[in-house]
Amino acid sequence: MSRIKIDLPETWHFEANIQVRITDLNYGSHVGNQHFLTYMHEARVQWLSQHGWSEMDVDGVGLIMADAAIRFRREIFYGNPLLIKLAVADLGISSFTLLYGFYEANSMDWLGSGQTGMAFMDYQNRKLATMPQAFRNKYPA
Repeated sequence: MSRIKIDLPETWHFEANIQVRITDLNYGSHVGNQHFLTYMHEARVQWLSQHGWSEMDVDGVGLIMADAAIRFRREIFYGNPLLIKLAVADLGISSFTLLYGFYEANSMDWLGSGQTGMAFMDYQNRKLATMPQAFRNKYPA
């Protein structure tokens, strides 16, 4: 079976702390796989917020997720404090990749990784938009 490979960077641009909620657990008593994408979303929103941006307004244009991948390494249980590290990579004309590292906050054990392909979107005209220069300046290739 071919496995997804997500190369994590040496340098991270942001860290988010998230507490595992009881509602995040599945019938196996560990975090359900769908919640990893939710954690990635929360980390992304916190990262954008630190710059005064939102998913609907990054210097006048929005963001849309083009794809997502998750690699699970270890189970996560109720009450585990998570540290999600985020890095910007692969800047293009209208898109970029966000990389996510999932860690147990106390031990720094690596729990998994993820990535989302993000594109800039002009929601008013329903078409892709060029990456804002201010964004590119913050995250040069």
